[in-house]
Amino acid sequence: MKAYILSLYILILSLLPIICLAQVQRISVKGKTSFENFEGAFDLEKQLPSMSFKLEEDLLIGEKHEARENTNWVGRDSVEHSYDSDDNRTMQLYLYWNGSTWLPGSQRLYEYDQDGLVTLHTLQLFSNGTWQNNSQTTYVYDINGFLYLEELSTWTNDTWNKVTLKEYTYDENNNLISELWQVYTAGNLTNNKLTTYEYDTQNNQIFWLNQNWDGLEWVNFRQAFMTYDAQKNMIENYNQTWTEGAWQNAWNYLLEYDANNLRTEVISQNWIDSTSIWKNIWLNKYEFDNLNNLTFAYQYDYENGDWINDVKLSYEYDDRSNLKYVSNQRWQMENWQFFSRSFFHYSLFTSSNELTRLDPVLNLYPNPNNGKFKLDLSDNNSIGTVSIINSLGQLIYHKKSINSPDGLLLDVSNQASGIYFLKYATETKNLTRTFYKQ
Repeated sequence: MKAYILSLYILILSLLPIICLAQVQRISVKGKTSFENFEGAFDLEKQLPSMSFKLEEDLLIGEKHEARENTNWVGRDSVEHSYDSDDNRTMQLYLYWNGSTWLPGSQRLYEYDQDGLVTLHTLQLFSNGTWQNNSQTTYVYDINGFLYLEELSTWTNDTWNKVTLKEYTYDENNNLISELWQVYTAGNLTNNKLTTYEYDTQNNQIFWLNQNWDGLEWVNFRQAFMTYDAQKNMIENYNQTWTEGAWQNAWNYLLEYDANNLRTEVISQNWIDSTSIWKNIWLNKYEFDNLNNLTFAYQYDYENGDWINDVKLSYEYDDRSNLKYVSNQRWQMENWQFFSRSFFHYSLFTSSNELTRLDPVLNLYPNPNNGKFKLDLSDNNSIGTVSIINSLGQLIYHKKSINSPDGLLLDVSNQASGIYFLKYATETKNLTRTFYKQ
């Protein structure tokens, strides 16, 4: 069980750069390094070098994740992505496999301003046949488009209750210089955490300091120092913790890059007080193809002076450099053993002028449904073709229809439960909608 939990955790980490890429690009705090302050253990996938996801042309619309049980692959969860006409991700629908069918678990909804910046992120959980609000984050930006405020609320007693507020400030070069985290208590804000950042003349982040509020003043917690090579690649990240009134060495990261400035190696080290030396803990190595797509990621543990195999991730791409497959293997009994794998699906068309888009005028409800649902379009009386495609890419429904003020009634109740993609095509539009059949 422990091994399975670990493998599933690693799988989730490996998916984060894909699942969150669109909104991270919109929400990202300028000036932060990709290391996110090296919170906790250095995760294998958390520091993936840049990958060639062509989200400008090929939209990620679906992903499926499976785990290995004995000799069989078993479905675990899947994610559907929906977009507006500007390619902003508006929904992520998470489903889980209960052993016989796919069931909705949660969904994330996004709203944007006129500049394409995320202003609202709502998490809902599917319970008792309906979507229930869970949490909501509001984002506010300054006049330069940099994230200024981030407020988290939770849904309790049928209303939104404020929980935390983060405030970001920047220098004249738009580098993040402070991140203040406050907590709402009885409607009032109380300091909680503060992180400050410093940069060199090349705008490389060279220092950060974490402090906690003790009720009266800010108390040191952790700090880090970073160094870079001539290409502005971070080559060392040295961390200390505040212990008994003094800074103590904690951990260190050493990084290497190839001629294309892609990160190829990371070594994690912990400080051993008794011997006053840095001790190797683990090593991550990365390999790339000739298009700079990540193809393999390895993690090794340091034992008795040697690097021992631990985790191997393999990545495959389509001819447009879209990531289509990830496998996760663990080293056991002197062999690589499969633990999990993931599949990714992109927009139905491959040329940018034909790319399928979710349009606000296309409404499909209810969703999820039992296979019987209504399709409404604002273009009343337009002649179009309705096509429905299952998660395997198979066409299961195709019919020319005339839209009416009452909408189109569709029935695919004879199909298996799962994810489906509906396409509505006219002479001037190609619209899509993702739905889940219970």
